[in-house]
Amino acid sequence: MTQIRKLVSDKLKKSLGERESMLKAKSQQLLEVARKTEKLEERLMNEEIEASTFKKLVSKILLRKGIVGKGNKQFEAGPIRPMETI
Repeated sequence: MTQIRKLVSDKLKKSLGERESMLKAKSQQLLEVARKTEKLEERLMNEEIEASTFKKLVSKILLRKGIVGKGNKQFEAGPIRPMETI
């Protein structure tokens, strides 16, 4: 019985470690997407790019990072709304 518990415990620890490393990688990707999107927003606000170009570029960024895809429709670029005031 203790041998089974040890095996299960070891597998759970290994699985948890793998999930933590995957979460760390996804967090880094999300930060990178946020930085790139922020830069594009600045360019849009400075009228360096048009709204349609902004949408296309944001969609490409999200697709490359695997955020948009099957089942992740909530991240697709929709209509551009005015920024909220603080």
